[in-house]
Amino acid sequence: MKRLMWGVSMVSWVALSAALAQDQKAAPEKPVANPVIPQQLADDEAPPFEPVRQRTTVEQQKVDSQAWFMAGQVRLQREQYRKAKEAFEEAKKLDPTNPQIYRSLVEAAMHLGDTPAVMENARKAVELDPDDVDLLRQLAVEFLRENKGTEAIKYLEQALKSPKLDKKSGNYVLLNRDLGVIYNMMGEFDKAADHFEVLLAAMIKPSEFGLNSQARQELVKNRATSYEEIGAVFIRAKRADKAIQALEMAVKDRRGKSGPVNFLLAQVYHDKGDHERALQQLDAFFGAQLKRGRAPYQLLGSILDKLGKGDTLVARLQELAEKDARNKDLQFFLADTYLNAKDLDRAEAIYRKSLEDSASTEAYLGLARIYRKQNKAAELLDNLAKAFERNNEQEQAVAQAFEDEIEAISKDAALFDALLAAMKERTKEGARKEHYSAAFVLATIAGATEKVDAAVELYDIALKANRSAAERIYGGKGAVLSGAKRYDDAIVVYKAALEDPLVQRSRPDMIVRLARVQSIAGKYEDAVKTINELKKINPDHPIVLMEIARVHYFAHKWEAAKEAFEDLIKRHPDGGEVVNQARMSLSNVYVQLGDLKKGEEVLEAYLVDHPDDPGVNNDLGYLYADQGKNLEKAKAMIEKAVKAEPKNAAYLDSMGWVLFKLGQHNEAKTYLEKATQTDRGGDATIWDHLGDVQLQLKEVTQARQSWERALKTSKEEANGDEKLQKKLTEKLELHKPADAK
Repeated sequence: MKRLMWGVSMVSWVALSAALAQDQKAAPEKPVANPVIPQQLADDEAPPFEPVRQRTTVEQQKVDSQAWFMAGQVRLQREQYRKAKEAFEEAKKLDPTNPQIYRSLVEAAMHLGDTPAVMENARKAVELDPDDVDLLRQLAVEFLRENKGTEAIKYLEQALKSPKLDKKSGNYVLLNRDLGVIYNMMGEFDKAADHFEVLLAAMIKPSEFGLNSQARQELVKNRATSYEEIGAVFIRAKRADKAIQALEMAVKDRRGKSGPVNFLLAQVYHDKGDHERALQQLDAFFGAQLKRGRAPYQLLGSILDKLGKGDTLVARLQELAEKDARNKDLQFFLADTYLNAKDLDRAEAIYRKSLEDSASTEAYLGLARIYRKQNKAAELLDNLAKAFERNNEQEQAVAQAFEDEIEAISKDAALFDALLAAMKERTKEGARKEHYSAAFVLATIAGATEKVDAAVELYDIALKANRSAAERIYGGKGAVLSGAKRYDDAIVVYKAALEDPLVQRSRPDMIVRLARVQSIAGKYEDAVKTINELKKINPDHPIVLMEIARVHYFAHKWEAAKEAFEDLIKRHPDGGEVVNQARMSLSNVYVQLGDLKKGEEVLEAYLVDHPDDPGVNNDLGYLYADQGKNLEKAKAMIEKAVKAEPKNAAYLDSMGWVLFKLGQHNEAKTYLEKATQTDRGGDATIWDHLGDVQLQLKEVTQARQSWERALKTSKEEANGDEKLQKKLTEKLELHKPADAK
């Protein structure tokens, strides 16, 4: 008989048996020193296997690793997940290059709920096999569970590019679905639309992608991937034809029944210029008496304007309001339309009737607008106070309307004085609880208009009226004083807050506020002592470490700030947004210390994982621009930041500076002037940059004025930039008027 050749499988089986022996209830048999092949009758005795070549250490480790791996698989089948994980760990030690081991570790760790192990082993597996679609998607899911959308996208996009992925498969559809949903949630509608185009094609013709009817129905019924939602994304991405295709499928699924889809179709047809069809779809939506906020009525006004029927809007709204009297959005929109047309009596009647049913911020704000236009200070104050009391419970649009009303009042000095007089009249015999809301709102307005003394007085009235709101009042009062650079007064306020027993719940916040002001005011030693109080609360918490680092940062103690930020990042490398902010600040610290290369490296590394982050795009773009390098790239990066936050003073300044470096001086001036008009437009650097641009445009007098303002601002700061001050002094000396030389 031929001698049976023992291969890897037989040796592995021997090792596997040994590995599994601990799982057996019976005692293990005595091991055989020289096992032989089992014989059949009449067989010659089989001699022991003698390998032609002895295995190397590495080869033997791989054999033993395979044995542990097989043991782990058996334990997985037995649902012995902890033992399975232990076996896979042994296999990994012996052969750390086998991606299958890491895949199995992921499975075991998932059963054990060990998320860190899932993430660690999944990452390693995709490093070893970057085209493993299933594992890439699993890794993305784990990142989504931790609210790390950017990281999830990275792995899903990698999976989508895998050569192993069939472009006509269910997996391909699912990956596009996942990416479309995530991009939609992140507000990146163009990218969402790219992936939803694939999803829509699969939903219309599921058989071409291997989807059965049940899978298609699940996609259609899921709100995030319904035809309506896909159509809405196409609308936002300005892909009208695709939007119509998706929305017509929604109409078909609804068997022609009117619903929200009609409103979406009206939007698309309006965008395409087919206003008649848009009006037909909008009428169908109104016929179903559905609620969608104010947007449908705003769209109605726009459509009628395009059709030359704008004068019929009020009549149409009146008709709709009569048929749908309980629709508050419609009623308020009609009232606002009356108000804008200066038909104040009709507007007031609607708001007052609404209040008969229930109190609402919108109704009080509407009445406030009327009384502001009529200069009725007492009535305006009452309704502002009532709107303020309910503002926190309302949606974002209403909160914005409240802010808009506050801003409108802030611009009318005479009206504010009348409101202040009305407030003083009410509280001349002492502040009572019903005076709190009015006093706090007026204090907010006073702070916004830099009437600091009035704001302080009003916050004091508010505190006497409502001690339970002490936390909010101290915060507002301290912020106004800090903003006015009255740092010593702000320090007194925050110290009083820390001694107030009603503010103990927010004690950490007040400690932070006090330490920041002390640091900015040049009281560095006091700031360090104050911020160290946080260590008594939680010495290793990333937020605590962040605030300690910021104290050094605000005081311009760059070496201490560098050590503190580096310590935070070392202790909490996966600390989320706090650590991300620490990295951004650390980059600037390196720059301040003269290590521009290291400052760039920090931002460049961060940009890889956060390519759309406005802050890092701005900071790195500015750093490039300041050195006069990568200017076109810097401009594109800063444009991304400005698009995300068009009123951000720092971003506008960066755009002005990179345009200046590119020689586009008129455009640079426009951006820098916009920056000076923002809330943070008093920054010395912005005025310095504007002066440089004005000089290039031969506007020497204006340039000197800008530099003088920059120098004055910097000198007023307790930790003003001495290098900047020296540079500004030299510019002013160099460009003195001829008669002053």
